[in-house]
Amino acid sequence: IQLDASNAQVFYQRAEAFMTLRKFDEAISDYTQAIGLNAAYKEAYTGRAKAHIGRLQNQGIKSPNAEQSAPI
Repeated sequence: IQLDASNAQVFYQRAEAFMTLRKFDEAISDYTQAIGLNAAYKEAYTGRAKAHIGRLQNQGIKSPNAEQSAPI
């Protein structure tokens, strides 16, 4: 990222690493950055949705309702 902060794939890859570590807030941030750099990056949208769901599940919410799922 220090070498090329304009490359959406770099942020996506780091977000994937954060997902593996279950650091959902950091993953959401990086997925959002990737989307900002490339609005057509569909994998980043999917990853961000999964990170939101993971964050809810970490809070003990097994089946989020519509209000809880709104940001997703």
